[in-house]
Amino acid sequence: MLADPSGALRLGVCDSCEQAFVDFSRSARQRFCTRRCATRTHVRQHRGKAS
Repeated sequence: MLADPSGALRLGVCDSCEQAFVDFSRSARQRFCTRRCATRTHVRQHRGKAS
């Protein structure tokens, strides 16, 4: 089982592709499995605002 020192499980689901991942960020607020998924989502949002 993967956990931080406080014992909280740090698993997440990607906001973009819905793939599970382990959150290694310090604040435990990771939203995407990879930088590529994050970029795709942000580009899609930006292009949606521009139309």
